[in-house]
Amino acid sequence: MRKKEVRIVTIVDRNYGNRLQNLALTRVLEQLGCNVKTLPVQKLYKLKKMVKIVLNPILGKGNEWEKFETLIHYDRCIASEINTDKIDYFVAGSDQVWNPHFVFLSKREFLYFAKPEQRVSYAGSFGVTEYPEDKKKEYGEELKKFKAISVREKSAIDLVKEMSGRDAQFVLDPTLLLSADDWNREIKNKDQEGKPYVAVYFLGDMKNECVTKVLDECKKKGMGVKNILEMNKANDGGVGPFDFVSIIKNADYVLTDSFHATVFSLIYHRDFVVVNRSKDKWTGNMSTRLVSLLDMIGMQERFVATTDELEKINWNCDYSGVDSIIEAEKANSIDFLKNSLNI
Repeated sequence: MRKKEVRIVTIVDRNYGNRLQNLALTRVLEQLGCNVKTLPVQKLYKLKKMVKIVLNPILGKGNEWEKFETLIHYDRCIASEINTDKIDYFVAGSDQVWNPHFVFLSKREFLYFAKPEQRVSYAGSFGVTEYPEDKKKEYGEELKKFKAISVREKSAIDLVKEMSGRDAQFVLDPTLLLSADDWNREIKNKDQEGKPYVAVYFLGDMKNECVTKVLDECKKKGMGVKNILEMNKANDGGVGPFDFVSIIKNADYVLTDSFHATVFSLIYHRDFVVVNRSKDKWTGNMSTRLVSLLDMIGMQERFVATTDELEKINWNCDYSGVDSIIEAEKANSIDFLKNSLNI
């Protein structure tokens, strides 16, 4: 039987979450019998960069990011050049592929170049609960043409309905479709040595009283600090996506404002606290995805915005019942892919 040709349309940059979700969705689609390539949203891949990504690992060169990129097969075409007759489905997502505050957002992320029967979204995310009026109509018209729509936040179901009149299904982020064992096979033998530590990963401002209090408590408990972004910068890109997973997997505590750091804390049953990220003019308030995830598994108290909220939570997480909820949602998510791609 001929394998279905599928192209993932997603964000591609040096962000741990979007690289790991891209790999996870690729793996799941491959397991479902598809031939999968990624069509980056941005025009990032100039010839020099492509050569480095392909040749450096072969020559024993390149940092951990470049080595990771060899695991994902890219289609170098731009949207206007794609021969849609040779592709069965285009899948938009996951991650914040529809965030209105991202400067690269265009009709491309809504698959305008594909035939309606080829358009599917998997765990597409707006990253916000309110969409700018000037973009609602334009992108809503494109959403109307999708064969099937799924989203990563439950709040996005209402937004899709408002913009297009279409029904959307809630599904898991692709990273949650792989188990801890699956991720262990991906990261292989990456371990963390040394004394107990708190893994810190913030994409927003860390100047927050909640952050200070958690770090002080971790230090009282004898933990060191592994700040992932600082480590990556100090090592000239030497802390790649699999190192990110390993650092969280082996942490004694996780302190973050990141969706995917939270996801991997859940996968590996780490104790964690998520601090609300301040709204900024470039990305808006991006807490909806975290709230949706934590509400789903009954751990919404782990998301804090004030020290009063922080003081009310237990230091350790209660994982009773969490895995069964995720497994049920995982089955629904896989069924969505099978039905949407006629597998």
